[in-house]
Amino acid sequence: MDDVKLAALIETAVQKGLTGTNERLDRIDGRLERMDERFNGIDGRIDALEQSLNGRIDALDERLSGRIDALDERLTGRIGALDGRMDALAHRFEVINEDWNHKFDLVIEGIQNIDQKLDRNVAALDEKIEDGLADTHALIKFSFDVLNARISGEVR
Repeated sequence: MDDVKLAALIETAVQKGLTGTNERLDRIDGRLERMDERFNGIDGRIDALEQSLNGRIDALDERLSGRIDALDERLTGRIGALDGRMDALAHRFEVINEDWNHKFDLVIEGIQNIDQKLDRNVAALDEKIEDGLADTHALIKFSFDVLNARISGEVR
């Protein structure tokens, strides 16, 4: 075989191989294009879903922020009311405490007065007892003196 024929045969074989390869590459390109289209469709759906979710999240964020603000205002109001009630209770407790302290002072003063009165009465009773004892001693001495004089014959 001569070189030209061999070259033509080789070229024909290469052309057939290249044609088959080109056909396969074309089929692969077609598949890749279809896959690209599917990915683009999926990307579009994901983008739409993301936008929808972002919108919902924003709406939910606004709703929750509003509710949180409302709760914060309610709590602030209630805390303020509780503070006022606590202040009133503390003031009332102070007034009651002062009243009790005044009553205790009166009781203590009364006890001190009773104690002083008892001390005076005890002193007066001690004085009366001492006077009575002195009189009793004097009467007993006089009685013994009279009895002694009778016994010894000296009548008075």
